[in-house]
Amino acid sequence: MRLFIIVFAVMLSACASSGRELSKENPKDDPYVDSTLNSIKAGQNIQIERKMRRGY
Repeated sequence: MRLFIIVFAVMLSACASSGRELSKENPKDDPYVDSTLNSIKAGQNIQIERKMRRGY
């Protein structure tokens, strides 16, 4: 039981002190910004917003 507690404490401290946060990373540029899929998604989002304004 004591070994389990020690292993758990070591694993927890290793995970807690990774040294860098994910939120500080720069977002990667999307190589598919002008792709068909993204334009379809944008159109769908516009339609959803219009329906929400109309109340449907």
